[in-house]
Amino acid sequence: MAGRRLGLAALLLAAAALAGEAAGEPADARFNRAERLLAAGELEPAYELYESVGRADPGRWGERTAARMAEIKALVAGRAEARARARRLVEAAEAADVPGELAPWLRCEAARGLYAARLYEEARAEAAVLLEKFPDSRWRPAAGLLAARALGRLGRLDDAIKAYRGALAAKGAARAERAEAWRELGELLAGAGRAAEHRDVLEEQVRRGAEEPGAEEAAERFLAGALAGPKEAARAGKLVAGLIEGWPPGSVRAEWVVLAAKVAEYVERDWARADRLYRLVLERYPQAAYDIGLLSAGRRGADAGRELLLAAVARVAEKQAGRLKELAAPKAGERGASPEAALAAVLAALRAGDAGAAGESAAGALAKDIAAGGCEFARFGLSDFRVLGAGGTAEDPTVAYEVSGELGVTRVLKKTARAERVAGAWKITELGL
Repeated sequence: MAGRRLGLAALLLAAAALAGEAAGEPADARFNRAERLLAAGELEPAYELYESVGRADPGRWGERTAARMAEIKALVAGRAEARARARRLVEAAEAADVPGELAPWLRCEAARGLYAARLYEEARAEAAVLLEKFPDSRWRPAAGLLAARALGRLGRLDDAIKAYRGALAAKGAARAERAEAWRELGELLAGAGRAAEHRDVLEEQVRRGAEEPGAEEAAERFLAGALAGPKEAARAGKLVAGLIEGWPPGSVRAEWVVLAAKVAEYVERDWARADRLYRLVLERYPQAAYDIGLLSAGRRGADAGRELLLAAVARVAEKQAGRLKELAAPKAGERGASPEAALAAVLAALRAGDAGAAGESAAGALAKDIAAGGCEFARFGLSDFRVLGAGGTAEDPTVAYEVSGELGVTRVLKKTARAERVAGAWKITELGL
C-alpha cells in the first residue's frame, strides 16, 4: 500500500509541477498530446494534461479526462505489482538449472507483464535478455514481437522495424506470430508516414508466397495503391504477373488479373500481354463474366461482365492492328491554340502522370485541383481518350471527348469539358467529371 501511495503522490506532484506548461494550447490539442503520452507509457505527464483539460472545460472534457485519469491511477497502482511479479519470474528463470524451455518461458512472461503495465523500456530490456541468452528457444519469436512493440511505443522506429524483421526471421515462429509481425510492421510504417517502405514490406510479404500469413490481404493493400502513378501501376502489374505464375489459381483474385490487364493495355502498351490477361479472366473466372443471381433468375444482363471483357479483347486487337490510336499530346506551342488542343494537352499529361504539363493547360478550379494533387493518376491513368470536337458558345465553349478505362471501368464514357481563353490562349477549366 505504501508503494501505491508513493506512486500516486509522485503522480500528483508531477501534475502540479507541470500545470502551467500547456498554457495557451487548445484543449483538444492538449488532450491529443495526452493520448500520445499515455500510449507511450508516459503516465505522469499524461495525467497532468488530462487534469488540466478537464479543469479548463469540465462540461465538455470532464467525463473523458476523468476516465483516462482513473485508468492511469490503476496503471500506476499496478506497476509495483508488475515489477514484483517480473522479479519473481526472473529469479525463477535464473534458478532453473534444467535444459529446455522453462527459463525462456519465464523470461517471456516477465516481459509480457511489464509490457501490459506500459513499462515499455523494462519490457524491451527483459525481452532482449531472452533473445541474447536463448538463441535456440521457441520463445524467441514472441520475445522479438514484445521487443518490437515496446520499441515502437518508445518512438524508436528504426529499432522497432529491425526487431519486427528479427521476429519474422526467427525459426519456429507460429503462423499467428508471423501474421502479427507483418501486420504491426505495416501499421508502424504507415503510421510514421513511411509509405514507400510500407509498400516494400507489403510486396515482400506477398512475394513470400500464398502460404505466407496475411499474404492475400497484403496483396489487396498493395494493389489498392496501384493507380497512384504510372510507376506504381507498372509495379503492380509485374507483381500480379508473378502471382499468376507462382500462386495456386484459386488464390489469385479475378480483379487483380483485370488490373494487370489494364496496366498492360493502358500503361505499358503491351497489347499481347493485355490480350492474354483479358482472355485468362474469361477462361478462369466465370464469376467475373457472369452474374450468377441474374443468370439463375433468367434476367437480362447476366453476361454483362463477359461482354465487357470481350469488348476489351476487341479493343486491344484494334490497337494491336494500329486501327485505334491513343490520344497524342500536342506540342508545347499548340496547346493553347484551340479548346480541343488544350483538352488533349491536359488529358495526355494526366495520363502520363505529369501534373506540371497538365497544369499549364488548365485554369481556374481545375488548375488548383491539379496543383494540389487532386487530379491524380488514379482518376485518369488507366485511360484512352478521344477528343470529339468543340461546341457551346463563345462565352462558354465546351469540348466533347470519350474516355475508356477510367477508374478501372472498361466501357467507353462520354464527357464534356469546358474551356476559357486566358491571356490569349485556350485553357481547360472543367473536365466534366
